Amino acid sequence: MFDIGNLAKRISLEFSSAAERDKELLGGQEHITAQQQRRLEQLGKVFDELRGVWKPRLELLVKEFGNRVQVSPHVVPSERNVTFAFQSSKAHVKLRFSALPDRDFQRLILAYLLEITPAVIHYKPYDQMEFPLNAIDKQAVGKWLDDRIMDFVHTYLSMGD
Repeated sequence: MFDIGNLAKRISLEFSSAAERDKELLGGQEHITAQQQRRLEQLGKVFDELRGVWKPRLELLVKEFGNRVQVSPHVVPSERNVTFAFQSSKAHVKLRFSALPDRDFQRLILAYLLEITPAVIHYKPYDQMEFPLNAIDKQAVGKWLDDRIMDFVHTYLSMGD
């Protein structure tokens, strides 16, 4: 039988180290919280500005797929995402677009996630684009969204549904 005593010690050491790091971080928490609040407000303004870029594109996608798609938006102060669930006779198809900050609220991350189960064809499941929070390029965001939507349309149609 293998001796797991060494593993138990290693796990215990990791938990102790994590607890120490947490104590150190709590010392500056008030400053971090105020700074994060300011960045969260900045992020809200960015989301408001980008609404005019992504809303018409996503509405067009819904219009084209009609009753074959169910849309589930999710809006919270630090994130925007929308999930499209498509009815297909061949597979379950879920497409998600997300906009969220990085951990430090310095960058905006736009993400595309496509899940097809079972994977009846080869497809691109994920892509992302990032911008500094204070330097968003609306044209680049629009082009990225257009390209991802077209990737999805090509993928969906290639399933032969």
